[in-house]
Amino acid sequence: MDELTDLSTLSIGCSLAEYRCLLLDESNDGKIISTSDTNSIGQIYLAGAGLFKCYYNNPELTSTTRVIIDNEEYFKTGDLARYNAKRELEYTGRIDSQIKVDDQLVETADIERKIIACCPNEISSCLVVKLSQEEDLLVAYIISDNSQLDTESIRNYCKDRLRKCMVPSYFVVLNKFPLDTNGQV
Repeated sequence: MDELTDLSTLSIGCSLAEYRCLLLDESNDGKIISTSDTNSIGQIYLAGAGLFKCYYNNPELTSTTRVIIDNEEYFKTGDLARYNAKRELEYTGRIDSQIKVDDQLVETADIERKIIACCPNEISSCLVVKLSQEEDLLVAYIISDNSQLDTESIRNYCKDRLRKCMVPSYFVVLNKFPLDTNGQV
């Protein structure tokens, strides 16, 4: 049970014998990451007989998620991982929740978890977004019933536990996320 206490690293094991799995460092011209490299994070690419052929009625999506590597077709999963010392994959997040701040890749889910951990009884949810592509400013939208939530304490908590580029510039407390007509944030 002790192995489950640190959820910051989640081993997802190795690929099955009849499948191939690669980690590609897309910030380094798509370089394949060696299983002995435990420091680099890359996107998981899968190949094998059980791989689906296409997205139904969506050739555009199919073409963006299927690539040829060494004469074999691979599927880009959108999942990020790194190799651990046992050469197993450790899940680190999704590529679509990564943003670039001060020329560093930042996983917004890491920031959101820290903010919620600061006041778990007062914060029910959190969403961190980049203000604009031109500016490296992060905004944390916090869902709480406490409209007087001390955002300065949350900022200091984040400063003590996160890299400088990961600390949001603004904290906005809401009682619920505004939804569009489709019920999405």
